Amino acid sequence: MKQPYQKYIKTILLDEFDKTVKSQGIEAFFTPDEILKYGKEKLKSLAARYLVKKILIDHSNDEISYHDIEIFNKENGKPIISFKKHYSEKHVHISISHTRVRATVLVILEDLKSNDKKQITGY
Repeated sequence: MKQPYQKYIKTILLDEFDKTVKSQGIEAFFTPDEILKYGKEKLKSLAARYLVKKILIDHSNDEISYHDIEIFNKENGKPIISFKKHYSEKHVHISISHTRVRATVLVILEDLKSNDKKQITGY
């Protein structure tokens, strides 16, 4: 039986992310609103958002790009995702963490078509 969700965990060193941004440009991965909100001085926040977007793009059945996904925070700090294009029939749960040297994310893609009503736990 297929599980009703998939879990993905990714980590990136901030130095590695900084090199990626310098070589390809921050605009390659983030919308103008994200750049305005987080700017280059919030490298940790951008690195985590980059990882979430990368997971969503890599595991999507839809053709989406980095600019089709925006990630901001609610007032309470909880990250929220906004899709500018249709994203598969999945509910996305994310958890973001970072230190001075790395960013780590957990992304859970919940299949909305699943008949299995089990609770998703562990995040």
